[in-house]
Amino acid sequence: RSAALRTGQVHFTGLGTRGLTPSEGERFVRENPGARTYKVTCPCMGMLAFDMKQKPFSDVRVRKAALMSYDQRLVGQLAYEGLGGVGAFMLPGLWSLSDAELAKMPPTRGGPTAAEVTQAKALLADAGYPQGLKIKFTHSASTNYDKRALGVVEGMKKIGIEATLASLE
Repeated sequence: RSAALRTGQVHFTGLGTRGLTPSEGERFVRENPGARTYKVTCPCMGMLAFDMKQKPFSDVRVRKAALMSYDQRLVGQLAYEGLGGVGAFMLPGLWSLSDAELAKMPPTRGGPTAAEVTQAKALLADAGYPQGLKIKFTHSASTNYDKRALGVVEGMKKIGIEATLASLE
């Protein structure tokens, strides 16, 4: 993205995974006098997709535990350098849930509570994984997706899921 802007191949880049991070934008302006960037909040909707035909995710308890570990705020902080907004396709406000309503929902309120970590570990134990489990976590290859994946993996560690990252080109 930065290289395409620098070389004049493109004159505009989009938001989030299609745009520049705040630090990339600042660097671009320093290196290109007269250039301008605008910081906007990017919806940090990140989705987890599970292969429900294979263990361990064929068990709903494992899927539920993994979802309970998902911290949208951490993912937004890592991937968008503080400009990641929680929610889904629309940020909180006029056409979406309010910040107060989102704060009640596990993925958007800032990580699992201590009680949820305990509950998630119990779900894993009930599913036959009392010591946790190891998985391969595959994600799209790009700077933002790499950083998002780190946030997901960090949350999973809290409940005993150790994930090895693999990116797809």
